[in-house]
Parts: sequence; C-alpha cells; structure tokens
Amino acid sequence: MRESLEEYIRLHSINTPNKVAVVSNGTETTYSELWQLVLDKASELKSQGVLPGDVFVVRSSQTLDYLVLYFALHYIEKEF
Repeated sequence: MRESLEEYIRLHSINTPNKVAVVSNGTETTYSELWQLVLDKASELKSQGVLPGDVFVVRSSQTLDYLVLYFALHYIEKEF
C-alpha cells in the first residue's frame, strides 16, 4: 500500500521532527512544525464546515501557506 504525502510528513514529524521540510521566503520549517500547521489548518477548515468531497479552487503559489492548505485539504479527505 502506498503512503500518502500527508502520511510521510506525519512519520517524518515523529522520526525526524527537527529536520527541515520546507524553505520558503528564507524561512525554514521543520517536519514537526509543518505537520502541526497542517493539523491546525485542517481543524480550522472543518470548524468552518469543510467536508470530504467538497470542491475547492485554490490559487497556487510558492508559499508555505499554500502547501499547508493543500495538505490540510488532503488530510480532511482521508480522515473520514
């Protein structure tokens, strides 16, 4: 069975929490920090009524915020 990218991030947050996962605008974010950001964003989206199967249009950018939103939406889809 293939693991999702979200699962790889979660596993890295446990096994190598201080390893840099993303560098965006000169700021380094570790796997632990990235995973927590994804969980926080997923929680925020769910509290706003986002459900699996909802359709989103997202303007792509090369920022940490975009990656967090992308992974949070995927996480919500797989969580249910």
